[in-house]
Amino acid sequence: MISTNDDQMAYLVRMLLKHGGKDKYNVDHIGYNARIDTLQAAILVAKLNYIDEFNCKRQRIARTYIEGLNGMDDLVLPFAHNSHVFHQFTIRVLNGQREALQQHLRKVGIDSMVYYPVPLHNMKVFQDGRSISAEHLIEAEKACYAVLSLPIGPFLSEEDNQYVLKQIISKQNQAARGKRKA
Repeated sequence: MISTNDDQMAYLVRMLLKHGGKDKYNVDHIGYNARIDTLQAAILVAKLNYIDEFNCKRQRIARTYIEGLNGMDDLVLPFAHNSHVFHQFTIRVLNGQREALQQHLRKVGIDSMVYYPVPLHNMKVFQDGRSISAEHLIEAEKACYAVLSLPIGPFLSEEDNQYVLKQIISKQNQAARGKRKA
């Protein structure tokens, strides 16, 4: 569901919902044909009553991560501004340490996710002459191999948020000690 007061954005979204075009057989963008059933729509309408509360909870969780992880070696945090509601809280774990951090989190019972493990320009849909692509998009490739999304749902408790933070700090400090010894 998308809600906007921007006419241009609404126009574009309507196009994307029709496979990316103004009409059925003339598409301008790679679009979608995504519909929800009546039950999903009813749940979505009910959840709208809580959207402000859920957004505030996500922002609180993000602030906890940002304040706790700010300045840590090998971590790049997302830019946060007052209106960001953090559907995902994705960090960049530098120097090839993402898998180690993700394995550590898994071992201590924390789910994390790599949502985009393949850069767009390397995806099958953009191969075979379907688009013009640079041979290497170095920054996109670096990001794909460094990003890791942390738990941030509105039902994550303060206690669980602190536990995630503590585990990341512990693992990053351990990695920093290992680099100093090497």
